[in-house]
Amino acid sequence: MKKVVQFLLCAILGISLTSCQSLVESQIRKRLTNSQKRQDALLSSENMHVILLGTGGPLSNETRDSSGVISGDTVKTETLPKFAKDADLFLCESLQKEMVMMISRVAGELNNPRLSRQMLDVTDYHMSPVDAAQVVQEAGVKKLVLVHVVPPVENFIMRWMYLEGTDDAFDGEIVLGQDRASFELPPKSRP
Repeated sequence: MKKVVQFLLCAILGISLTSCQSLVESQIRKRLTNSQKRQDALLSSENMHVILLGTGGPLSNETRDSSGVISGDTVKTETLPKFAKDADLFLCESLQKEMVMMISRVAGELNNPRLSRQMLDVTDYHMSPVDAAQVVQEAGVKKLVLVHVVPPVENFIMRWMYLEGTDDAFDGEIVLGQDRASFELPPKSRP
């Protein structure tokens, strides 16, 4: 998971993975040495500022001109919109609970209790696409990218089912993330 977060962060910032890893490692080493408070900056430079919150919290990246937030394995919370406030891009894992519950039910009917239990368990720590859309609407985010999509969306009918209700919850752009996708954060115009 750590490598995925690093890769996503580097993709957002448009810098090489090696440069990003080197910067992250030096900042982590500095942070641990200085015993900073838990919510202090994990990574900071002239061009960006990254904040990593505790388990279930978002990873926030702010460049001088643009901002992006990454959230994973969490549910909708009251604090999440605060950390995503006015972000240009919000990458959020999502799970379509009704579809996953259907998989759990069918797995049980097919005498596969392990899969049935796993599908039931993951609903406790993932946001639904509608929950994610509500969070970004409240936060004033411009673009929502749903990542770690569960279950996989394989056709337009599943896509419609997966995203049902998100348009009512969010006025901005919603993207279903794909492997190796990249997103550019354009500079904001200065007043």
